[in-house]
Amino acid sequence: IIVALGLMHALTLNHKIGSLPTIAWWICFVIAYGSALLVLIFMERIIRGDPGIIKRSTATCLPVPDIVRERISQGLSLDSLRNIQLDQDSYCVRCCVWRPPRSHHCSICQRCVRNFDHHCGFYGKCIAGTLRSGNMPFFLGIFVLTYLVVLSNVIFLIWAIVRGPS
Repeated sequence: IIVALGLMHALTLNHKIGSLPTIAWWICFVIAYGSALLVLIFMERIIRGDPGIIKRSTATCLPVPDIVRERISQGLSLDSLRNIQLDQDSYCVRCCVWRPPRSHHCSICQRCVRNFDHHCGFYGKCIAGTLRSGNMPFFLGIFVLTYLVVLSNVIFLIWAIVRGPS
């Protein structure tokens, strides 16, 4: 987005290649800078928001499966156990929580996350959720806005090249 903003800025404000009609220039300007502002807001929401971490509580931790209870009472490690499946839910032996379908244990965050997609190294956060929950809408929104900015710059470049120098 920064490259696209720089390109638009250089070509429109300095009028090096050609100039758009005033209304078209303002449309490109609003799309580019509005998108950049939204991307910054979306990045903040990804970094500071909750992707859908399953927090420990009596509702998510109980009942403890028998094999887990036995191992804990004997002072044994749970490392060799696999997750315990019961109907659609599964019990994560690393987090000690019951988790709904499509939840996954993130090996980097060491937490179970609802509707887990991946752990993003760039943001240092799990990316998870649906189109209406978690931080997935913001993650996808960044891609849509980037595409919009690039598309508006391509349209501007084609216009400027066809129109020729001012």
